Amino acid sequence: MHCTTVSGASAGLDESASSTLNVGRLVSSLSWLDVTRLCGPDVHVFVHLAQDAYAALLAENVPDRLRLETINIMPGAGAATYVRTYSATDMLAVPRKLLDVLHLFDGQRTTDAAVEEIANRTGIEMERSLLRKLVDFGVLTPVPATLTPSGPA
Repeated sequence: MHCTTVSGASAGLDESASSTLNVGRLVSSLSWLDVTRLCGPDVHVFVHLAQDAYAALLAENVPDRLRLETINIMPGAGAATYVRTYSATDMLAVPRKLLDVLHLFDGQRTTDAAVEEIANRTGIEMERSLLRKLVDFGVLTPVPATLTPSGPA
């Protein structure tokens, strides 16, 4: 069997990508014990933070109460409007008809109540996946339970 070694440079990779490949080769053989010994006990904190962030990214649940955050609106073509939130280069296209009623997510009413009101006013049926995307982009944010109005028990 004949093997050919390909360096990052010969594969057309820039220096940083080539360096990343080399680091990947170096660390792939490390056990978790080796990692904690090299990185110290704080690595456990970072692992849990990364796991929590990843779990939140994959979550399909939608918070009970949401509120509209401050967003930058950029005009688009036709009925589309672009919303710039966490990144100037990763804008979200939102139909103007929906954008005009997102204020109904005021944190006071439940998410379900806001979704129902939007459907009544516009005919737009907001699926959970759309709500999750608006949360992921920071257009809508969860309202902590301590800030929600409490009703009769």
